Amino acid sequence: WALTRYDDVRKASLHESSLDFSHGQTPGQLLLGEPVPRTFMTMNGHDHRKWRGLVADAYSADSVEADRPRLARLIRDVLAPHLPAGRIDVYRDFANRVMCINAGWTLGLPEGDGERMRGLIDEMMHRAPGQVGAGSARNQAAAGALFGYLMEHVTKLRAQPEKAELLAKVFLEAEVQGER
Repeated sequence: WALTRYDDVRKASLHESSLDFSHGQTPGQLLLGEPVPRTFMTMNGHDHRKWRGLVADAYSADSVEADRPRLARLIRDVLAPHLPAGRIDVYRDFANRVMCINAGWTLGLPEGDGERMRGLIDEMMHRAPGQVGAGSARNQAAAGALFGYLMEHVTKLRAQPEKAELLAKVFLEAEVQGER
């Protein structure tokens, strides 16, 4: 079953024993037999909370408040080029860009690489008319580029762990019940 309405998701979430996220994150992945990455977003409640808990402090009200000046600067910088036109695609030109730039910063990626990685994710998810699944050469090339880039980044941090900061440091040092 796929729950899409807020009230249904909330009701089911209160009965955690009936939820199972281990076989897919989205109906598309499940129905099309697409691979599901193993992340805390695709873990069941107990495991999800343990892994998500590693980064929870970074998203607390106090942490966000302490980071307010940087975030406000980022938002102003992203919005500024759109002000003269008086129009903006809120997802593409604002929300997605802010999320990508901020995520890249928290992982210690060089400036601009967060947005570049988002572009690769979009390419991985691209579907040509009539395409079923994520098996096109275009999808696979983007996945290879993304995972190759991330593996190189992690390899560099493992070789020089003192250079890891913020969430990159948390993830690099993370261990939950013996799993790194």
